[in-house]
Amino acid sequence: MFKWAIAFSAALSGCYGDPHSFAIEDTFTDEEVEVIKEAVAEWQLATDSSDADLIITEGLHRDEAFDLDKHWYGSTDHGTIYKIHDYEHGYYELRESMTGRDYDGAALSPDRILVVGNKSKRRLKQIILHELGHIYGIDHQDKGLMSSKPTQICIDTHTLIEFCEEWSCGPNAHGTCLVSD
Repeated sequence: MFKWAIAFSAALSGCYGDPHSFAIEDTFTDEEVEVIKEAVAEWQLATDSSDADLIITEGLHRDEAFDLDKHWYGSTDHGTIYKIHDYEHGYYELRESMTGRDYDGAALSPDRILVVGNKSKRRLKQIILHELGHIYGIDHQDKGLMSSKPTQICIDTHTLIEFCEEWSCGPNAHGTCLVSD
């Protein structure tokens, strides 16, 4: 049974304009915030591109329960990372809107990501890396980070190529996997 869910939005205005920013809700632990920051930093390192730069702000406070229409489908003036629990009404509404299946993550590109479940640091980082890939316009692939069931916790060469075809990559762009992919 899932203990919590994270609705994560990275607002990339209109044509994914700069600056890219998102706010992290104040219910995240310091450890979870650091994992999210590590994933963002890994995309920045891998792409060597300002197109992957994200501004992170912490301490967003939500006074109400997660509401599917307001928080998932509603408009925002910035991206947001929400943490919701599996017993909240909004969680069940979202799950039903996604054909009733349980997901570890989902993206409503270009400005919403949902991560579901009580995850280890490694799995949370993998999910954030994968869902950021969707925010950057990368579809599911047959293997690697962007597969529908990723096994890597790094940005593989194929995923990086997909990013660089959509955005600009710097001269030091490189995959972050330690072994050849």
